[in-house]
Amino acid sequence: MQKIQMYQNHYLQSMHSKQINTKKGSVALTTVIVLMGILTLGAITLILNTIDANRVNKNLGDYAISDLKAISCVEEGILKVKQDNNYTGNFNVTIDGEEQCDGSVNDLGGQLRQLIVNASNESTNFYREYTIDISTSPFTVTF
Repeated sequence: MQKIQMYQNHYLQSMHSKQINTKKGSVALTTVIVLMGILTLGAITLILNTIDANRVNKNLGDYAISDLKAISCVEEGILKVKQDNNYTGNFNVTIDGEEQCDGSVNDLGGQLRQLIVNASNESTNFYREYTIDISTSPFTVTF
C-alpha cells in the first residue's frame, strides 16, 4: 500500500510539474510572438522612413541643379542686356550639348527690363521672373 501511495504522489507531482512547464511554454511562446510583431513593425517603419528620406534627398538635389541652371540663365540674360541695352527676345543656355535653361527678356518701358528664366531637372522645375534696372551701374536686379 505504501508503494502505491508513493507512486500516486510521484504521479501527482509529475502532472503538476507538466502543468507548470506547459504554462511556462505558453508564456514564452506568447512573448516571442509579441516581440516578433513589434520587431516587424519597427522594421517596416524604418524601411518606409528610409524610402521617404531618399525621395527628399533626390528632390533636393534636383531642385539644387535646377536652381544652378536658372542662375546660368540669369547671368546670360544680364549679359545680353549689358551688351545691348535694347535687347529683347528669347534665348537658351546650352552646355556640352545639353540645354540647361531658357529665358526671355522683355521691355517694361523706360530703363526696366523683365527677365524670365525657366530651368528644370528631372522632376523639378525652376521658374522665376526678375526685373533689371539698366539705369544703374552696375544693373540692379530684383525678383
